[in-house]
Amino acid sequence: MIYICAVLALSVVAMLALRQRPLRWRLLADGGLLALYSATFWLEGANPLLLARAGIMIPDGPWERALAIGWWVLAARLLAVLLRLFLGHDKHSREARLFSDLLSGSIYIGTLLIILNFVLKLPIGGVLATSGVFAIVLGLALQNTLADVFSGIAVGVEQPFHVGDRIKLGDRLEGRVVEVNWRSIRLQTDEDDIAIVPNSTVAKAEIVNRSFPSIQRSGRVEIACTAVAPPNQIATLLREAALLCPEILPHPAPKVLLTRLGERTNGFAMIFSVADPNEFGHAKSVLLEQMRRLLHHAGLLLADRGKDGAKPGPAGAAEMLRQTIVFESLTADQIAHLAERIEYCRLEAGEILFTEGEVDATLYIVADGVIEMSRKLPDGASETLGRIGVGDYIGEIGLLTGSARAVTARAITNACVHVLRKDAVAPLIETEPAVAAAFEQSVRRGKKLLQRDVAARTDHDDMSSGQLLARIRSYFRF
Repeated sequence: MIYICAVLALSVVAMLALRQRPLRWRLLADGGLLALYSATFWLEGANPLLLARAGIMIPDGPWERALAIGWWVLAARLLAVLLRLFLGHDKHSREARLFSDLLSGSIYIGTLLIILNFVLKLPIGGVLATSGVFAIVLGLALQNTLADVFSGIAVGVEQPFHVGDRIKLGDRLEGRVVEVNWRSIRLQTDEDDIAIVPNSTVAKAEIVNRSFPSIQRSGRVEIACTAVAPPNQIATLLREAALLCPEILPHPAPKVLLTRLGERTNGFAMIFSVADPNEFGHAKSVLLEQMRRLLHHAGLLLADRGKDGAKPGPAGAAEMLRQTIVFESLTADQIAHLAERIEYCRLEAGEILFTEGEVDATLYIVADGVIEMSRKLPDGASETLGRIGVGDYIGEIGLLTGSARAVTARAITNACVHVLRKDAVAPLIETEPAVAAAFEQSVRRGKKLLQRDVAARTDHDDMSSGQLLARIRSYFRF
């Protein structure tokens, strides 16, 4: 009797001392206590698994019954933990845990019935019969909740998605799975909202897993353009727009499809891919913006119908200069003066516009095509910094201060570039010194714009406002 009390007291102390410890320590303690309980039964000449000692499972004393209850509880807890560890070896299974929770609940319910019937020797036949009627009434009252629970079990067994996957439910709801439980799943949408969707709705909905078999995602955008231009010309511009979007993958290459022919408008669709589904919304927005900008400069948007596009020549050059940030403070006469001094450079795909380290006091404005900037790394490899397209410019700091080029610029498509040299700008600055300050402000503002971030890095310059203005004045000697 004394050692039975000691075993029970030791169990209570061990559980209280180890409840905050890691799972492995609690698992070892449960295993050790179960072995100690089994040894105690052996010394008593009883067996909790088989009928022994005059047809009774254990002696009728209260301490012996407490020992038997403890043995069954420890055995159930140890078995439930082992099953959870075995079924939850995969990290995704650990996060869902629906199936392992169901098995654990069944183990504890079975253990409770064994304790009531064999240890405490209570008649449970009537309880089970009554519980059937109670279960029917409870099921009718909780049918919606039970539908969510059993739908959750079905979804957990099938596992069409895991926590962390990006999924689409039906036609409207899309987001990343952040939690899966018995009643519902939680999705984090692109707007950073948390959508709680019942499991019964999930089981009935059409599920598209954006993260399987690859996290890479493809998408489609459509646009309508005037039918004045040949379709192949518009398709070329749309491909160039995709080249100007850093998130769009080069492989598989974006595809442009002609979807509709009409007397006034033609419809086009572009299919593209991104590496991360979370980047899709931003990539689509940037792509549409680049499409509109390139088509606008080419005069091919519906709103531009009847207007001239950006064509080589004084009129086209003046329009391009007016839309360039660095020249936005100039008057119409000053713009016209510069437009007359513009030169034109045509590049084949792969041809170099200028090289890194070259001293070239020239501003380049892209009139057609795509230019890629890269620089050499210490190990001799080449690093791509970014790309610019129609309406973008490069070299403003070199034009105003004479700095050496920090990058190499190369055409990756057939391109046409407007060239503005130092001697074309010098007369304007010399006759109106206040223009130098306007240039300096435009350069500073252009560096802060997101679309100018790459071009702003192409020249070595980290001077204050006064230092930059002084350098401009010194360079043009006034």
